[in-house]
Amino acid sequence: MRAVTGWLKAVAVSGALAFALTWILRPEARAVEDRPVWGAAAYPVTLTTERLPDLLANLSLHSQLRAVKWDSGNLFVDLSVTEPWTADAVYADWVAIMRRAFLHTTNVQHVFVRVAYAPGNARPVLVAALDAERGNPERLARLREAPPNAYKALVHEMGHVQKGPLWWGR
Repeated sequence: MRAVTGWLKAVAVSGALAFALTWILRPEARAVEDRPVWGAAAYPVTLTTERLPDLLANLSLHSQLRAVKWDSGNLFVDLSVTEPWTADAVYADWVAIMRRAFLHTTNVQHVFVRVAYAPGNARPVLVAALDAERGNPERLARLREAPPNAYKALVHEMGHVQKGPLWWGR
């Protein structure tokens, strides 16, 4: 009888510990694309130079983030792509950056994103550039809810795209 009671206590304690850890370390609190990291400010935030790394932390992109600059309502982002890259992947990256900049901040008014391709040690070649503007609440609602098949139209609605010579045929 004592062996069974001891075993039941062990099971009860381990179950309670598992429940407590699950409750304390809620999986939904882990950082995902549209949620802040633990300890980070609740969104939306007023972007400052000091908060710039927090804003872009855990942003899932197809391209590699090369440089970021924040200046008076303008966010400048440089990305680089490697082969094989697609136009759809670039549009998805632009939407991810716009969502983070416009939906998670109160003071980003413009986003400028350059995408370059540099094979090996060659000089980078501009693939495309985006100049996007925050816009009105209806536009922001479309940005929040747009499915992947609507990214191209959304990007062109929110800003101007300049395509470089490598863009054509993609």
